[in-house]
Amino acid sequence: MKISKLTATILLVLSILTSVFVCLIYLSINKSFSPSTDNKSDITKLILLTQAHTSAENDNLYIDSDKILEYCSRNGLSDSPVFVINYSLLNCKSCIDFVVKTLKEKLIDLEQRKNILFVAKDFREESKSKYGNSVFLKPGKALDIPADNCGMPFVFVYYKGQILHTFIPDIANKNVFLSYLDVIFKRYNIIGPESSII
Repeated sequence: MKISKLTATILLVLSILTSVFVCLIYLSINKSFSPSTDNKSDITKLILLTQAHTSAENDNLYIDSDKILEYCSRNGLSDSPVFVINYSLLNCKSCIDFVVKTLKEKLIDLEQRKNILFVAKDFREESKSKYGNSVFLKPGKALDIPADNCGMPFVFVYYKGQILHTFIPDIANKNVFLSYLDVIFKRYNIIGPESSII
């Protein structure tokens, strides 16, 4: 099989262009992953990207939870946003305590706020919760959203059956969680004008 000069020239040009393209990609990758003087900033960016992925994966999903719906209806919150803290008996206790402690640092009167709800799952009986307003899902029942599989407590805004702004708090990055709370509480008026913020 004989290759014409035109075909050989085209193949040579294509291989040169491919080599140049690969070199450009290699250089751009090395530039973007060069050691940073601000590693903390890089870690924060990575955490925020992870949170953005979590939020995108779970947001705008509608959940069918009779317990949450009943709670909202009973407390006149059917048309109001409710800040939900979802946790399980299977989550690490220090992770749950971190979320609760951070919320209590933010709000003195956490237990009195009807629009902040703790959703507990995997408990055998509905014991009195030490976390304020709580509903207990039936054993083996979950919200059936991707965040249920993270093995950590997570928070979100529940509004008319829809999940918004899902966030998985990280003990190692309290400031990121506090920033999230500031934005969400202000945007959805969770704390209200008469708030008891610390």
